Amino acid sequence: CQYAASEEAAGRASEHYRRAGWSPSTSLGDVACALYYGPRDVNSAIARCEALLLEHDGDRASEANLLVWLGGLEAMRGHFPEARDLVDQAGQRYEQLGLDADTYLRLRGAVEMFAGSPDLAEEALRTDCTALQRNEQIPVLATRAAELADAICEQGRYEEAETWIRLARESAGSDDLDAAFAWRYVKAKVLARLGAIDEAEQLAREAVDIVA
Repeated sequence: CQYAASEEAAGRASEHYRRAGWSPSTSLGDVACALYYGPRDVNSAIARCEALLLEHDGDRASEANLLVWLGGLEAMRGHFPEARDLVDQAGQRYEQLGLDADTYLRLRGAVEMFAGSPDLAEEALRTDCTALQRNEQIPVLATRAAELADAICEQGRYEEAETWIRLARESAGSDDLDAAFAWRYVKAKVLARLGAIDEAEQLAREAVDIVA
């Protein structure tokens, strides 16, 4: 979760790929992920993604891995039609190239959560979780199940959200900080909305401590 350092390292890796004659798509996806989660302000992060897209125009795998995170960044600043279009463009490339759809579906869910449409986020994240369960991608499922629980919680279906929180908690490895944070913050929201304020606050503080 050290995204500033991750952005720098992934940028160096992508240059090595380029000099070796290989597509830097994986490293560019790591750069864009770090821009999305890291300390850069959203406008700076968008400008960086757009510059990388121009630089790697025609490399469809690199385009997919940049477009999907660029869509998430546009959603952060409230440009929801543009965000959906960018994420869908990435999804089309993933499908054409036979690549794993997890990142596309995750960002599709994130865009809809930013847009205040948890029902649409649930649709994307449920599809993702079903595929992850089928393919036994348990570490990824741990975080994604918590994200699905969040979308369900926002629709007031707390008992169902609890089911996915439990799955997230059981699927998370002992060193999986991302999942450990994710299930706690959703569980805290559920507890707060059910009136268990003290327990909710304790979990929320645990989540903040993990991030710190």
